[in-house]
Amino acid sequence: MYTLQELFDMALWMIKTAIYSLLYGGFLTLTSVSSPTTVVDLGYAQYRGNLSLPNTVAFLGLPYAEPPVDDRRFRSPVPLNTARVQEHGTIVDATSYPDFCVQSTTGSGDAGGAGSEDCLKVNVYAPASAQPTDKFPVLVYIHGGGDKRHTLRVIPAHLIDTLIGYTYGNPRNWPFDHWVNQVPEVVIVSVYYRLDSFGFLAHPSFASDSSLGDFNVGFEDQTEALRWIQKNIHSFGGDPSRVTINGESAGGSSVELHLVAPGQDGLFHAAIAQSVYRTPLPTPTQQEPLFNFFAEKVGCRASSVSAQMACLRNASISAIARAQDATFNGSYNSFHPVLDGKTITQLPTVSLEQGEFQRVPLIVGACSNETLSSGPMETSLSRFFPQLTQSDIARYEEQYPLADFSNATQQQQVATGESELICAREIMGGAFEQKTKAFTYRYNQPNPTSGSVAVGHASENWMMFLGTNTGFNGTTTFTPMTPTEIAFAEELIAYWLSFVRSGDPNTYKLERSPTWPAYTAGDQLSRIVLQQGTPDTSGSITELQPQLETESSDIEDAEMQDANAVEQSMLDAPPPQPLFLPGTPSAAGTPARQSDASVVGTPGTFSNVMARRAVGLSTPRRKSTPLFERGSSPSSPLAFPSSSPQKNNATPRGPARFQASDPVGPESSPLTFPSSPALSARNRRGDIHSTLNLTPVRAPRRAARSTQDNNLNSDGTQLDLPPSSTLQLSAPVPEDDHYGGGDEIRAVWGTTVNLNESTKTFKDFLRGFKVKYRVAFDRERNVRTRMLSSPDEGEVILYENLIRRMRQTGETNLNLDMVNLQAYPPSKKLYFQLQKYPQEMVPTMDQALKDVMLELAYEDQQAGVEGMADEQGDEEIGDIMGKPYKIRPFGLQAANLRELNPTDTDKLVCIKGLVIRATPVIPDMKVAFFRCLACNHTMQVEIDRGRIDEPGRCPRDVCASVGTMSLVHNRCEFADRQAIRLQETPDAVPDGQTPHTVSLSVYDELVDVSKPGDRLVVTGIFRSVPVRVNPRQRTLKSLFKTFVDVVHLRIGSDDRLGLDRSTRPAGGDRVPSIGQIGEEEEEPEAEGAEGEEQRVSRAAEMESKLKVLSRRPDIYNLLATSMAPSIWGMDDVKKGILLQLFGGTNKSVARGGGAGGPRYRGDINVLLVGDPGTSKSQILQYVHKIAPRGVYTSGKGSSAVGLTAYVTRDPDSKQLVLESGALVLSDGGVCCIDEFDKMNDSTRSVLHEAMEQQTVSIAKAGIITTLNARTSILAAANPIGSKYDRGLSVTQNIDLPPTLISRFDLLYLVLDDMDEALDRKLAQHLVSLYLEDVPQSGGDNEILPFDQLSAYITFARSRISPIITEEAGDELVKSYVILRKAGDDPRQSEKRITATTRQLESMIRLSEAHARMRFSSFVELEDVREAYRLMREAINTSARDPTTGEIDMGLLDTGIGRAQRKLKADLRKEILNLLDGGDKRGVRWGDALKALDEQSSVRVTSTEFHEVVKEMEQEGLVKTVGDRDRRMIRRVEGA
Repeated sequence: MYTLQELFDMALWMIKTAIYSLLYGGFLTLTSVSSPTTVVDLGYAQYRGNLSLPNTVAFLGLPYAEPPVDDRRFRSPVPLNTARVQEHGTIVDATSYPDFCVQSTTGSGDAGGAGSEDCLKVNVYAPASAQPTDKFPVLVYIHGGGDKRHTLRVIPAHLIDTLIGYTYGNPRNWPFDHWVNQVPEVVIVSVYYRLDSFGFLAHPSFASDSSLGDFNVGFEDQTEALRWIQKNIHSFGGDPSRVTINGESAGGSSVELHLVAPGQDGLFHAAIAQSVYRTPLPTPTQQEPLFNFFAEKVGCRASSVSAQMACLRNASISAIARAQDATFNGSYNSFHPVLDGKTITQLPTVSLEQGEFQRVPLIVGACSNETLSSGPMETSLSRFFPQLTQSDIARYEEQYPLADFSNATQQQQVATGESELICAREIMGGAFEQKTKAFTYRYNQPNPTSGSVAVGHASENWMMFLGTNTGFNGTTTFTPMTPTEIAFAEELIAYWLSFVRSGDPNTYKLERSPTWPAYTAGDQLSRIVLQQGTPDTSGSITELQPQLETESSDIEDAEMQDANAVEQSMLDAPPPQPLFLPGTPSAAGTPARQSDASVVGTPGTFSNVMARRAVGLSTPRRKSTPLFERGSSPSSPLAFPSSSPQKNNATPRGPARFQASDPVGPESSPLTFPSSPALSARNRRGDIHSTLNLTPVRAPRRAARSTQDNNLNSDGTQLDLPPSSTLQLSAPVPEDDHYGGGDEIRAVWGTTVNLNESTKTFKDFLRGFKVKYRVAFDRERNVRTRMLSSPDEGEVILYENLIRRMRQTGETNLNLDMVNLQAYPPSKKLYFQLQKYPQEMVPTMDQALKDVMLELAYEDQQAGVEGMADEQGDEEIGDIMGKPYKIRPFGLQAANLRELNPTDTDKLVCIKGLVIRATPVIPDMKVAFFRCLACNHTMQVEIDRGRIDEPGRCPRDVCASVGTMSLVHNRCEFADRQAIRLQETPDAVPDGQTPHTVSLSVYDELVDVSKPGDRLVVTGIFRSVPVRVNPRQRTLKSLFKTFVDVVHLRIGSDDRLGLDRSTRPAGGDRVPSIGQIGEEEEEPEAEGAEGEEQRVSRAAEMESKLKVLSRRPDIYNLLATSMAPSIWGMDDVKKGILLQLFGGTNKSVARGGGAGGPRYRGDINVLLVGDPGTSKSQILQYVHKIAPRGVYTSGKGSSAVGLTAYVTRDPDSKQLVLESGALVLSDGGVCCIDEFDKMNDSTRSVLHEAMEQQTVSIAKAGIITTLNARTSILAAANPIGSKYDRGLSVTQNIDLPPTLISRFDLLYLVLDDMDEALDRKLAQHLVSLYLEDVPQSGGDNEILPFDQLSAYITFARSRISPIITEEAGDELVKSYVILRKAGDDPRQSEKRITATTRQLESMIRLSEAHARMRFSSFVELEDVREAYRLMREAINTSARDPTTGEIDMGLLDTGIGRAQRKLKADLRKEILNLLDGGDKRGVRWGDALKALDEQSSVRVTSTEFHEVVKEMEQEGLVKTVGDRDRRMIRRVEGA
């Protein structure tokens, strides 16, 4: 009888069998089992497993040692207490994955600390039918660090060793269910062990006092797991005498350590080491700084190590995790195994060379493009091999001369890649093949999800474990595999498990798979190349190990031989796949060697014995024999040279020191330094960081490429193999004259840019582009374009005329509209190339522009053009040859800042935004000048992409001193540079998100063109650069800093008003260039024969249209109606805001204290006060969209520093700088402030100075300055009680100080009046907007389009500055006097104030704005009368006293009108009378208020009564005693 659980398991097994048979096909080999065995009895406990696949039962999370917690933290593992685990007979659930061991950060934005400390467990995958008597072989998998590079793409150099090392990893990421399911005759165990500080904390004191802690406890965890396997694996059907250990990357390091460590006898019987990461093995002393830093970060600053360890054992996991993360600062070694003299006695490579290792069969291999580091070579080597000295590293670098590589990055990657990974294959394989047997492989299939064709580190993980890509904190992503990938994975698993079962990968391999040759001594160092084929055929082949690779590991001199063929193990097997498609740049950055396979060279030697031992190498084990001779048969192995560089025989082994006895010539004088040939400036543009050198250089001879047909559309199997394993990444170069070819054709590496072709095409464009091409192209795209007045107008050669104008004006910058490139048929390709490869195309175009400049100059000289004849022409031509000329491309579709992404890197982009910060001019070094301190020899080095390639030694052969080249700053060449911070404009920010920002770098002529608050349309190159963890160190962060190198900028945008030119410096914002740029796009006038009429430009046509429009008699009403046409009515409000947009004229008066500055402002301030729902906010939004430098803010969401300026620390210079606020950013524009009444007092206080003096004074953090805030303020406020109370004054209705209200030129009350006729019209207007979006704004008047209204106001603001005529002046005086007389009342002794000088100035500004609106150069009577009318209407509603119905400006200026003042005086008098006639003890507060209220005809409020009594108290007339209702008011005696 079966139990219910057993019946359920059997049913589940049957269902899974059917499903997986359909899904995986060949992946599954089903065995005939009557029922699966899901419970295992270990003697001390029973565990129930999970039938994960039809042939596999997974037992997950079985403990193999006591939990390393509390006092056992940082100590060696304690064998499992079987009595504690479970009583016999109880079944323990083991069907789900356990918590992994506590992880550290990867340094890429994640935080460490995930996982558990109670993690010493194993996962066991057994066949479903396994019995204790089966004796199946066992595979033990020791996990590595988890390869994050597929998601991080770029890893900082200082994080590589930790990231790939013992930092994190979760066995769940590498499942083995399908392995056992494919071959149900093996048992597989994966091991959890302690990581990072939990597993590898070290201090020298541990050696003398074991009670403090133990070394390498993470490694001892693995050993304890192997001991547990020896005792218990038979219960799962495994054979403890047939155990194979396996690991990849850091797991491969563990396998290597188990092979050489003492105490491992009998624990395993074979080994597989994949991509062996040659773990840094520091001494405990070298780890002491890390220990101290770690303990301090945990909070354990005790004076003794014993106290520190006690503190660390009591610390929380989160505290330890944060401390682990803090060690990722590049200043310390990472937590790694150490040379403790007990567990690990010496470097593994030394033990291998000395024959001190376990005599077991071995598989060892690496991927084709194994590299780990991306930082400086010196830093990478010192981190990986802590025992290396600086002298050792210098000698090591000599074996990889820079001349063998394209650049220093490739040199570093190859040198570190071989020492870190690749050499382990030959060192381990060579040692084991002499004592036992070894098999080596080269894995040559990229991870298909990595986005790269490079076969990077640990790429086989993806294929062998169901498409896994590990993530942060124990997570992983499994990608579905194709049938071809499944077939390849099946082949790999068959090889691996064949080795586990028999010690030979060929015994149980698949039929389609080639025979894997053994790695044998002598000349036959054969290995297999594992690569993907088809679902039915294998793509793997065999090859001989290249000679250079052997020599890199042997470190001895031998000649590099030639090889040309591949030994195929199968007749129909495809050749090895190339590492890259020809001409395709490496996405992973794997270097290409610039070597010639046909040249015989000598590889480098590594003569320093200490350096060899520190890297892990001993003396050479044998002399290398040449693999094959020249002219070998076609069956000879394929030439697959290593990434090791060739030795340059001409380079001396050591520097020739400069001797004092050497003759010193005059060139050694300090005044006349001997120098290297002067540097030819290949590029002087700060915005272009190109390695392109346009100086004609003869291409080096290269061996002829294979004539095999490369079909780039194939799957890659028929492509010829590049001549180096490190990838030949240069574009093919045709044969030169020596080989019978024609002229040299130069192409830029990694691009489709052919220099000769591109230069020729662009010259043809400059000489042949005509206006008609652009007109036709615009018509094809249905874009509005200009109308040609005649066919001849379309035949004008545009750029020839512009270039001649450049010569005449001395300009050196030509603005290139990229749409013109697209419109001209021969240059369409240049448009896309310029967008994709600007760093290569812009210098090419610069050179072509200069060539055309010279060509036209010669032609004009020959034609005798005025100013170019004879000597004048020679002088002009000489001037042209001495100047650099620049192309400034523009015309791309502007994108939002948040649309920039990594795919745009190094491409031309166009963005628009708001400038929020601009730094002062920064000197940017372009050419560095070095002088040798030994011989005074000088040389110049051009800055390449922001880096100085500092010469390591003196270039003079007679000196060649190392480290003597010193930088001479005052001889270096610098360019102007400015950093600008650009922010998304408020209208472009999605709802609920914060605005994005991007840094801009502007150079040369573009410096100081823009200022904070400007709206820019920027065209530039999007760049990313690594960020240093510490400026004094070379270690880099994985997070790159992005910025845009600006090549072109334009101030303003097409849909906004122009700037107020009076707020700009004279000529300060004009880019010195020729062509279309700036707000006014001027098309050049055609220059033809003498007497030809000049054609009218588009700007002139627009100007004429606007002038015609300004002559309309109803222009004032038309413009007002066009203002916010969706808002019905409010005619006077719209007219006032319209005049605010036009603005008055800023005046500088020397007399009266003006000192030549803008003493009198021309900006108009408007305040809207009224009921909710009266469109106040909508008007503000409309003005914000159309106003120049408009900033919109809300009173509640604004602070004082947000309006003015705040102090922040510059992220680059680390200095305190000012960030401009809303008022400063809107300098020269309009600042719209909604909810004005809800500002707090501290925020409103800053507006007093800004609204009258138009400045903002700052005194913060040692920064004392005055910033300009020449802005118009349009504000909207709501009443205190939401609804405006007509019985109260304006100051009583809104919570604003009178001093602030008085600074507004116009104050409008926008009230919601109840009127049936008006309500009906308003409703009809709103409904019409929803029906057809045709606003009926007060009638049937026409409405100007938005762009035309903007153009009209822009033209008026920028071109017209009206002057007040004498008649207008008299009218202004008359109007002011009339306003003042309105307060005369013969019945009153006190006169009311109905106007102040502020109202007079407001009328002047409104008059000037009205004149501007008419395009009039003079302020006339009608302007003053309209200004007077607007002022009178505004005052009539806002300054009218509700109690008397009279106008009283005192309500706005002081908050108290004449009536209120009289009421207070009467109230004061009556209080004194009441006290004098009452009891001497005083009068109760409530009684006095009641008595006065009964006597008065006007209600006396408690507030007014309290204010009067308080004033009398301050004057000493009365005093109050008591509290609340018992308060008494008493008369002060004698007062």
